[in-house]
Amino acid sequence: MAAGLAWLGQLSPGGSFAKEVLGPSLLLAAGFGLAVVTVFIAAMSGVEKREAGLASGLINTSQQVGGALGLAVLATIATAHTDVAPGGRPSDIPAALTEGYQAAFLGAAGLALTAALLALALIPRRAPSRPRGSSEETSGAPHGVATHEVDAQGFSRGS
Repeated sequence: MAAGLAWLGQLSPGGSFAKEVLGPSLLLAAGFGLAVVTVFIAAMSGVEKREAGLASGLINTSQQVGGALGLAVLATIATAHTDVAPGGRPSDIPAALTEGYQAAFLGAAGLALTAALLALALIPRRAPSRPRGSSEETSGAPHGVATHEVDAQGFSRGS
């Protein structure tokens, strides 16, 4: 993701979509696809079944708030770097807007790179241990293997 954002930070006022936007957009799409799935897996690992809905809701809420806050910060950066002199010529506007967008994309690339480095440094590399008293521990089944019981009427009840 950081590479795609940094690439978008090289936009020029007269650039074309095929030359300056398509490549970075494809790179960003691949990065987002890999990052989102990885974040959800990491965040949901070790969560008990009865708390899965709460954990999923917390992840989604954090993602929404983080996206809104990040957009606000990046829009502020872009606006601060968009320098058009009062009374300037209309032809100066595309160059000024591009300069602001470049700063925002490079700022976003820096944030993405920082987040990746923090994730590498802070997230443990081993599988989390199951909480004591979890259903897998009490049923005797290995982690991730569902067990089934049959009640008196012959109906299967999965655990």
